[in-house]
Amino acid sequence: MAVATSTAIALALAAAGAGASYYNTQSTAKKQDREAAAGIRKQSARQREADGAVDKAIDAQAMSSGADEKASVLDQYMQQVNAAKAGSLGGLNQGGNLSDAARTAEQDASLGVGNFGTKIAGLMAAMDAPQLQRQNEALDRANTAVSLDGIGRNSEGDAFLNQLRLQGIRRNPYLDAFSSFAGGASSSVGSGTGGGKYTKGSGGTPKTKTGANRRGGY
Repeated sequence: MAVATSTAIALALAAAGAGASYYNTQSTAKKQDREAAAGIRKQSARQREADGAVDKAIDAQAMSSGADEKASVLDQYMQQVNAAKAGSLGGLNQGGNLSDAARTAEQDASLGVGNFGTKIAGLMAAMDAPQLQRQNEALDRANTAVSLDGIGRNSEGDAFLNQLRLQGIRRNPYLDAFSSFAGGASSSVGSGTGGGKYTKGSGGTPKTKTGANRRGGY
């Protein structure tokens, strides 16, 4: 059965309106999905950054033995010992006319002062190193906390901007307007609004007009 022209136009307009609405919905959803995925990737990167900072702190804690602190403190003590030894023995050989016994005594004294100073320096370094080690470990933890706090603030900023971009993604208003127009137009064409249909009488003259108010003899 043939389809009337008005019916075909109505169907075409309805299909066009429905297609525009569907495309608008799908396009908007895809844009939102892409923006949400970008936000997730950004948050994942921030999380990896935070994990790296924590791992670095854990490794530093595990490797902390106090050896570096002890070596540093011992070096400082030995500098003081050497300076004191040079000052205490500096006046023994001013003239250079010492006997062999005096020279031997000088060497023994120098050796004794050096050994004693080295022993004391080692003991002092061993006592000071643990405290310095704990101080350095606390400093490392504080630095890690500062880094994590900064990463957290950056993550919050990223999430805020991502939400703003998501909220800014809107349906295309022109496509929605076209869809509404096409739907309304298809309904008008399909119902025959604004037109009429004449029927002929037995004498071949117009008898009635449907869809219009009759006046007089009509």
